[in-house]
Amino acid sequence: MPDRFTIRRGLATEVDHFVALILATIVVAPFYSSYSLWEVFRSLDWSPMLFIIGLSFSIWVLSSIVLEHQFGRTLGKLIFRLRLVAVEGGALTLGRAVRHNLGKVVELSVPFLLESNLLNPSKKGISIGNRWAKSRTIHA
Repeated sequence: MPDRFTIRRGLATEVDHFVALILATIVVAPFYSSYSLWEVFRSLDWSPMLFIIGLSFSIWVLSSIVLEHQFGRTLGKLIFRLRLVAVEGGALTLGRAVRHNLGKVVELSVPFLLESNLLNPSKKGISIGNRWAKSRTIHA
């Protein structure tokens, strides 16, 4: 079973996903004002759903890059009192923030990588993004 810190990291990520989904829905809503977004989802018209999902994913990745570079944290990390720092202890450069988030994309694209990260004790829960960016998540 994952420790409390790993659970907090996961919950922080889910907060960030939720915020991105809400923002994407707000952006897309005016284009579908003639009928509710619920009707879009119920109609099984996949193009608006895929657009919203793609837009929310893009918002999540881009906002994470900017916020982690500028402040060392996203909204989810702020709520759960976490911070992303370089292994040396300083702030992340823009390049490291990009590599960190590309690692998150890879983990989500290939789910077994995420599972092996959490369950493999030799890696101590270090994400692919943290390895690529030479960063770590700490208590703030």
